[in-house]
Amino acid sequence: RDFVHWTQDGRNLCSPPAPAGAGGRGIWLANGYTLIRVDLLTGEESVIIPLTFDEDNRYLPHSYSFSIAPDDGQLAHIDHRDIDTLVFQDLQTGEERPLALPGGYNDAGWFTWSPDGRILVFYQVAWDPDEGCSDNHESIRWLDVESMTLGTVVQDIPIDPCSEYLRLTGGYEVREVSATTVTLDQDGDLWTFDLQSGRMEPATPAP
Repeated sequence: RDFVHWTQDGRNLCSPPAPAGAGGRGIWLANGYTLIRVDLLTGEESVIIPLTFDEDNRYLPHSYSFSIAPDDGQLAHIDHRDIDTLVFQDLQTGEERPLALPGGYNDAGWFTWSPDGRILVFYQVAWDPDEGCSDNHESIRWLDVESMTLGTVVQDIPIDPCSEYLRLTGGYEVREVSATTVTLDQDGDLWTFDLQSGRMEPATPAP
């Protein structure tokens, strides 16, 4: 998913110089290999996620999934060398808070925040391009960012990631997140997941 984040004051633009792109056939939830912030008044660039080099100063390409909170205060990111850890980084102090994720997946990301920045929803996906399009599945997690309480919206739903880039056929796609609910689209059918009760119900269409 391409990533561009404008700060609330409209002065700074945060984006990777180039997206990570598709990692071959199937799903690729990463945003890029590095993340920079550009001050549009001065043209000054600052690095939020740096490129990685080895001891011989050779570039080591690996991708990240990342997203910045609506209030511009913190960055959520997953380093694809450690797909089972979600890290929150305070963009003022640099302080990091890691959170261990359920294992058994090989792709994670595709973040959606609630407008108040309290709830973060993201995907974990398991797929094997060497085995074709069988036995692929997705789980969708929700996180209370303040308490670091992790919950599950859907668990191990079968998907077909081979039909189209970033098309989760048969699975759920997150449409909206609030402080209390997650709205999902399953091949055109809308569902509402209640974060408190854990119930999934058909969404009520707007009048």
